[in-house]
Amino acid sequence: MVLNAAEGAHVQASMSLVNLAARQRMLSQRLLLQALLAANGDKAQHQAAKESLALFSSSQKQLENVQVQGAKDDVRAKAIRDIYHGANGVAGTIRDFQLAMKATLAAILTRADAAAEHIAAVVERNDAVLAALNQATAVFDAVAASRTADVRKHLADVVSSIQRVAREAQVVSFNARVMAARAGDHGREFNVVAQVLIRITQQVDELSVQAMGIVRELH
Repeated sequence: MVLNAAEGAHVQASMSLVNLAARQRMLSQRLLLQALLAANGDKAQHQAAKESLALFSSSQKQLENVQVQGAKDDVRAKAIRDIYHGANGVAGTIRDFQLAMKATLAAILTRADAAAEHIAAVVERNDAVLAALNQATAVFDAVAASRTADVRKHLADVVSSIQRVAREAQVVSFNARVMAARAGDHGREFNVVAQVLIRITQQVDELSVQAMGIVRELH
């Protein structure tokens, strides 16, 4: 069993997506606070809200268009597509929040009399968008956990293969020493090879023990 180096990268990417999805929740609440402060005349907060909205929109687009690759990722990709674009997907709820926030920030600058109404609309959408973002984060978390489990299993299989090879090498080294002993003086060089092989198998054993420790820590 060969451990694909790309799988470690997949897990790391998954964790980054989990962090990105979780950050969207924080950004949604920051946006709401910044909009409220901007509506009260804080121009710096209005600019900050525009920047936060741009970051929120960019991140959301990235999450909604995530492509996952791997042996089992057809199922994972479907889970991500479904949470955003399925029959009960959350993309529409998040998009409504983005549009409402964009209209709110525009109204604060151009139609102060309508700003309160827009603020109320955004506040009304707050619980719904937060729930939607929580659902999306949960899916990314599940995808990351699934990938981690796959890598853990692959690592355990690799360690098992190493241990099997080490056992076979020990048998070979034992047989080599027996043959060297039988050959007497003619077997000295053969005995040197056997001793080197013994040292190698000992090192393999030590490494496999360390690797098994890592596998146990992953559980």
